[in-house]
Amino acid sequence: MITQSDTDAAVRHPALFIFDNDEREKTQRATEKHFLGASPCASVDLCEISWKRGGVVPQNHTKVVAILAFVFLLIPSCPTQAQNIFTMSPEDRAAYFAKINEESYQNWMKMIDLLHISLPKNLPPPAQDPNRPKFIFQKQGSSNWYDSTGNTYTRSAWGTWNNYDEAQANPYPNLPNPLILNDGKPVRNAKIWWKVRRPQIVKDFNDEIYGWAPDHTPPVHWEVVGKRDTTVGNIPAVTSQLVGHVDNSIDPKISVNIKFT
Repeated sequence: MITQSDTDAAVRHPALFIFDNDEREKTQRATEKHFLGASPCASVDLCEISWKRGGVVPQNHTKVVAILAFVFLLIPSCPTQAQNIFTMSPEDRAAYFAKINEESYQNWMKMIDLLHISLPKNLPPPAQDPNRPKFIFQKQGSSNWYDSTGNTYTRSAWGTWNNYDEAQANPYPNLPNPLILNDGKPVRNAKIWWKVRRPQIVKDFNDEIYGWAPDHTPPVHWEVVGKRDTTVGNIPAVTSQLVGHVDNSIDPKISVNIKFT
């Protein structure tokens, strides 16, 4: 069940957005001060989420934190009622996603305002941006930017471009020795490994990479609500649309559904 303590814990690890260290600390402080009092929706639908794993690492950012889905309970307005995109015409589907994108942007701007975070003003157009990587280009009919290998480049609202160059993306080239404790002493036996060093490594991953989960994470029941035949890279495939129903029996007037395609 989702409780105030769960949402408190979720908000303390913000970052579907990626900030540098100073911005992240400022966001965390402002979140705890201003955002916990926001009123949740009567019904929360987390709209379709899709991603692909890759080497995208924003330039000049040193730490990444994962946000938990429950933070969406704190957004004081609700997104568009989810529909079955597989039964829509191409025109209706485009309009549906355009509305979702607009409402998502408005929610994001409300959050930025609540946290008193100022975005850079008067950013130049991407084509005239002196910080734009010189080797990327636009394809005809697309607003995105690409490199010669097909990687997609975008600019954040803070004016930073994402990056695929490991030389620029690795501010810590010398990783910690897994067999050296934080106090500099060596791991001399299995007991020290399991009792001391391994928990230290797990904590580092939770602090700096994955983020912490609430102590009491509610179960999610997944339901397949739509399927369609398609192709991926000329290979026949079946795309499924799922809805995850979060057990929020502690406060049943709030319905939490996670849309996933």
